Amino acid sequence: MEQNNSQRLKVAIVGAGYVAQHHLAALRTLDFVDIVGIADLDLEAAKALGQRFGVTRTGSRLEEFRELRPDAVYVLTPPSSHC
Repeated sequence: MEQNNSQRLKVAIVGAGYVAQHHLAALRTLDFVDIVGIADLDLEAAKALGQRFGVTRTGSRLEEFRELRPDAVYVLTPPSSHC
């Protein structure tokens, strides 16, 4: 199925741990999803995960992706940090 840009879903990821790799693998199979960034307080972990999954924008805070205007944010950090 071919999609135009207005029908694409921009997704940002918060958390670059174990669970994130499974979500990223699943999201990459969806032809209407663009993963626009990965944020983690451990910037090196975000960069490594970004390199593994072809996500060029990484940062230590979600606010760094504000101008990308993600449609959805996957919060993949430990439950105690969700707030």
